[in-house]
Amino acid sequence: MIDINSYTGKRYGFMSYNCWQHVVAVRHAVGIKTKMYVAKTDTVGEISLTFDIILHENKNNFISMTELKNYDIVIFKRPVAGINYYHAGVWFNGWVSHSCSVARQVVFEPLREAVKNRRSKIKMEFLR
Repeated sequence: MIDINSYTGKRYGFMSYNCWQHVVAVRHAVGIKTKMYVAKTDTVGEISLTFDIILHENKNNFISMTELKNYDIVIFKRPVAGINYYHAGVWFNGWVSHSCSVARQVVFEPLREAVKNRRSKIKMEFLR
């Protein structure tokens, strides 16, 4: 078992510690293998393409969940003008730990706050 709070405050960097890198790190720490993916650039289109690969490549064997367990993946998706803006975090006891570009660090907050802070029209998907 890990202390999920030990990640809080870890500095965000698109290439050094982004949201997907955080998901992989946390899940790895508890023995859940999760494949690392890296977008070539930090453009919205490239990030969207990378998340499309993460979510739809059969190698991951992700299962969409409605009842969550700790360390499940939370995917935030906000469609804007035909492009999906994605973000990811890790579920833990009703909260989500995520590496946030706006805060420039990992934050751990109630899921409802994470949704509120990500603007309107957010669609969420939960994966195991």
